[in-house]
Amino acid sequence: MAYDFTHNESKLPSAPLPLVNDVVQTALASVPKEKLVLGISKQANQWITSNGLTAAPLSPAITEVEKRLVMPGVTQTWMLPYFLNKYTFTDARGSHELYYEDTQSMAKKLWLAKFYDLKGVSLWFMGSYTAADWELIGQEAS
Repeated sequence: MAYDFTHNESKLPSAPLPLVNDVVQTALASVPKEKLVLGISKQANQWITSNGLTAAPLSPAITEVEKRLVMPGVTQTWMLPYFLNKYTFTDARGSHELYYEDTQSMAKKLWLAKFYDLKGVSLWFMGSYTAADWELIGQEAS
């Protein structure tokens, strides 16, 4: 499992690539690569700030995230060193910051598994993957 690094105060996303890489390197110190499977989570982490206060992070449903990202007023930024897209928008609830594990960021995790020649990857949560994600996974598996 190389996710769930979410941190409220720093607004750290669930699976920033440098930390995923660190986890793989640490595991490889005691587990042979032929036995190591990289866990990839399809999720979003969202912080809402209202009246100067930021609430604990939410994990919105991927279907709702996908709907929101195509709405007007959403700004997308590719965040380094995380290798994740960050989306920002404002609505009646306040200002939103959202990190989303999309197909582009998943490709980076799949690349990492191939780079270290790991046994494979495991996917969490199956109902969250989009058609584009499955297409990517199919291409990488062949």
